[in-house]
Amino acid sequence: CCIVVTNINNNNMNNNNKRTKDDNDVLHQLYEERVQVLYDVATAFQYLHQNRILYRDIKPENIAFDRHGKAQVFDFGLAKALHDGLLHRDDSNDNNNNNNNNNN
Repeated sequence: CCIVVTNINNNNMNNNNKRTKDDNDVLHQLYEERVQVLYDVATAFQYLHQNRILYRDIKPENIAFDRHGKAQVFDFGLAKALHDGLLHRDDSNDNNNNNNNNNN
């Protein structure tokens, strides 16, 4: 019976360990950047909700970055203002639709 042992160059092991540390540093940086984006978006929604605005169109295409790298939410075309805890609607349009339905 024999055992085969491969000679491992110590420099290669150090390079592999360094590469792993570099990879971990990159992963940690990516994690921090993603957490910052999440924080920026959550802060934007907190502001909107405190001001009684319902956004209704969250998707990656509606998040961009300013020149400082801070995430910004935009495209408020579907946003609605809340009134008295309920979604504020134009009741005149609803009344017109109800009247039209009652006439049929």
